[in-house]
Amino acid sequence: MNFFKHSFLVVLFLVAAALSAPAGADFKAGLEAYQRGDYKASFREWNPLAEASNAPAQYNLGILYENGLGVAKDAVKAYRWYVKSARQEYGPAARAVARFRRDRPKTVRKAESQQGQSRVEDRQRAELKRLKEQRLRAKKRAEEGRRQKARRTQRQPAPPGLSGLSVPVPPGWVRGAAGRFMSAEPGDTEDLLGINAEMTLYTPRGETPETWSEMILVGTIRRPAAAPGKLYSGFIGNVEAGCALGEGSQAGTGAPGTIRVFYACAKLKAQDYGLYAEMKAVQGTESLYAVRRVWRGKPFPKDAIARVRKRFGGWDAWFARIGTGPGEGADKVSGGFGFFVSPEGHILTTHAVVKGCKWLRFSSAKAKLLVSDPVKGLALFQVRKKPSHVAAFPEGGGAREGDPVVVAGHLLDGQPGSDLAVSTGVVKALPGAGAGGRFISITAPIQPGTSGAPLLDLTGAVVGVVMAKPEAVQLAGLAGEIPEKIELALGAGVAKEFLSGQGVPFETAATGKALSPSEAGDKARSFTVSVECRK
Repeated sequence: MNFFKHSFLVVLFLVAAALSAPAGADFKAGLEAYQRGDYKASFREWNPLAEASNAPAQYNLGILYENGLGVAKDAVKAYRWYVKSARQEYGPAARAVARFRRDRPKTVRKAESQQGQSRVEDRQRAELKRLKEQRLRAKKRAEEGRRQKARRTQRQPAPPGLSGLSVPVPPGWVRGAAGRFMSAEPGDTEDLLGINAEMTLYTPRGETPETWSEMILVGTIRRPAAAPGKLYSGFIGNVEAGCALGEGSQAGTGAPGTIRVFYACAKLKAQDYGLYAEMKAVQGTESLYAVRRVWRGKPFPKDAIARVRKRFGGWDAWFARIGTGPGEGADKVSGGFGFFVSPEGHILTTHAVVKGCKWLRFSSAKAKLLVSDPVKGLALFQVRKKPSHVAAFPEGGGAREGDPVVVAGHLLDGQPGSDLAVSTGVVKALPGAGAGGRFISITAPIQPGTSGAPLLDLTGAVVGVVMAKPEAVQLAGLAGEIPEKIELALGAGVAKEFLSGQGVPFETAATGKALSPSEAGDKARSFTVSVECRK
């Protein structure tokens, strides 16, 4: 300590003699306090100068921290102040940095590691500030848009077929031509409403009249002769005529002027698929609306109809949101998925899923944004509710080329709380350059709105995070190089690195017993949540 004290005093006298600016008085006061042995007063005088980038003051703080004079002894803080001073080409500080690197390499590594984490935290704070400002701008634009829309209401008609009705179209669905789809489905709502009914169709993006698995039909008739209750028997009769085995019922009435019915068809006549359909009829002031949602899939036994009905319980919340309102397009809704990664309620998803959202829900629960990193492409949230199951990552390097994988992240009905569809594929080598080993490519088909879903191997471990192809291509720098049938996912290594950087403990699992794709899908369902984003 005598060596440091002696060299310190020499430097102090040299610096004190060189100072003539007003700030020098503070420096000199610190020197005088040091000579009296009042090291705390020295720290008070020099600390503001050091924070203002005064190189000698920064060096002197390093001496105080290294020797525990007036402050708690802290070699890491001492090294940081030496580095800051040395960057301004202050000779004594440069020699102190060289001494630390030679004699105290562990301290140097610790300081540099903490400095790297500090830079990450600075970027995160900047991103959170940017997201907040973005949400405020979006809110301001939305308010201005509502005011403009109110001014235009009297001169601009609502979209055809949906004037006065609010229908919550699921994320990733598109509007299509109703006639071609209706010809493939038994019982026309149009027949129930009359030949003058206007029909509007929505399906998941990419569905065709030959391959569709789900659709929404909205029928509208002006000045109807029939009340909603009279549609019940017609709906059941129409669908019953096309079913070999089935069961239908009135699901109950809602507000005055509305009615809900459902029908489960175990197998269609002369077809190899089953059907589940529900309809809600709503009486408006000038029109009658019949909103039908239909699912088509593999035939099922008649004794399984009760289980099928329960499977589509998630439709209840969707139908409850239908009613007379501002019309189509009132809600700009997008969505995706996330999954629990810790027992403390941490949810991992992609940055693109939550970007620009002014309102978010995770399977109907509110969550707190912790960080959204556009560089890594990931975001982290936390909910109060503790999950019953969490995802586990593989202990090793993750998926390899040729490994089978499972994606469980496409809502069968597009609504939180409903069942998830499972798709399977294998890992392919990622073409092109620029991905830096962060991505894996897969052949499993990815439905729109599946970004953020977990990618599992057949042991049930999460080997990646599914990304929408446009965002993945942009992050990977592979524009124009991805084949049409290849999808991308962030590898498990990137996800684990991201979680470690946030101090979130996650589970790992050694290679275990191989599961069937449906079993792996069931495992994914236990910790996967849907994300609803309103912009």
